[in-house]
Amino acid sequence: MSTRPRGRVGHLFQGRFKGILVEKESHLLELARYVVLNPVRAGMFATPKDWRWGSDRATAGLDAPAPFLTTDWLLRSFGEARAPAEAGYRGFGAAGINTPCPWDALKNQIFLGSEAFVARMQAMIDPDRALLEPPGSSAVRRRNRWLSVLRDIPSVIKRWRKPTETASTACKPSRTSSGSGG
Repeated sequence: MSTRPRGRVGHLFQGRFKGILVEKESHLLELARYVVLNPVRAGMFATPKDWRWGSDRATAGLDAPAPFLTTDWLLRSFGEARAPAEAGYRGFGAAGINTPCPWDALKNQIFLGSEAFVARMQAMIDPDRALLEPPGSSAVRRRNRWLSVLRDIPSVIKRWRKPTETASTACKPSRTSSGSGG
């Protein structure tokens, strides 16, 4: 499908994904909240917990997390024990519905953090360094993480499938009564 007739250029996901350096201490929580609130801000759902494909229900303790979803790192920001941390996370999410978009604080198109953070990151850049491929070990780790996610997809779909979407009610080819071998 061409993008030209639709007044667009490039591939489907062009401009959708990019790398941003984020200062964990000041902006990472806000980004986590931004992600789960996107369906609410888009007017698709009233609350993040209504979006069954998001991570909010699992992080809030309403559902078990999918095998590929890690919630502990985020919950630790709200408490040491799981139940109070989940309660703190739920309050944090609800309080963010009318907050400004975190991208408004983006600096130099790639930094999200304090001025000191931006200065530290810029000081690490060597403008004369040759452009290299990522180290093999990190590329292998990324590939293995994706393979793990892909392996988990069938179990996630099975768990999230509605009761009416069972294999017995799935679309099956119809049989012809003519008996011809078609």
